[in-house]
Amino acid sequence: MKKLFEIAVLLGFLFIGNQAYSQTVEIPNVITPNNDGINDFFYITSTGYVQMEGIILNRRGEPIINFYGINARWDGRNSAGERVMDGVYFYKITLTREDGEQDSFMGNIQVVGRN
Repeated sequence: MKKLFEIAVLLGFLFIGNQAYSQTVEIPNVITPNNDGINDFFYITSTGYVQMEGIILNRRGEPIINFYGINARWDGRNSAGERVMDGVYFYKITLTREDGEQDSFMGNIQVVGRN
């Protein structure tokens, strides 16, 4: 069953009984938080999920900020409200599906072009 699940998630569908559950996730890899209205925020676009929690880490693995809620977004500031330096940061996101199961995603996000 685990192998079927891995293939199903890769395709974006999970079948349980005769019901199909579909999840999509879009995670950006670059933000330019310079207040020009274009790519100013790191946010996850998803369907089939009802909850999200995540953390942004610096290169040393130190937490920069935690965020919660399906519509949460990061504006390139740390938990003290200070702008972070341009560079590569890491994220870990956990999304909860409608059926209560969770999917985790890890990767990097580059902050570029601060004014």
